[in-house]
Amino acid sequence: MTVMKTLVALVAIVVLSGCATTREGGPPSEPAALDSVLAAWGPAWSSSDAGKLVTLYTEDVYFEDVPLGAVVKNRDALRGFAAGVFAGFADLRFEVTSRFVSADGKWGSMEWVFHPEAGRPHQMTKEEPR
Repeated sequence: MTVMKTLVALVAIVVLSGCATTREGGPPSEPAALDSVLAAWGPAWSSSDAGKLVTLYTEDVYFEDVPLGAVVKNRDALRGFAAGVFAGFADLRFEVTSRFVSADGKWGSMEWVFHPEAGRPHQMTKEEPR
């Protein structure tokens, strides 16, 4: 992948997935536990099942979706937000292309492609100010 494609992919990850975190740090993570969550993330978002999705997040999740202008601050709010996304994109699919978990299991990352309609990747474009 070229440097530009990598940069675009990283920006897309941040922009499309939003940011999700807990307000307080928890106990140390095991690498296998975090890898399991990352492995389940794409299928959960692709399932159109908000109940399945929210099990990957803590009760006090703070989730921000920048393109949709949404900030949700707990698991129930995330469930409602996800239900709205699933209603708006009936065939959405997230294809996870790679993932990485640090040796201490405290952080990880993944790269994915957003398919709003089955088989058709979505390309984000930035509108220039007028």
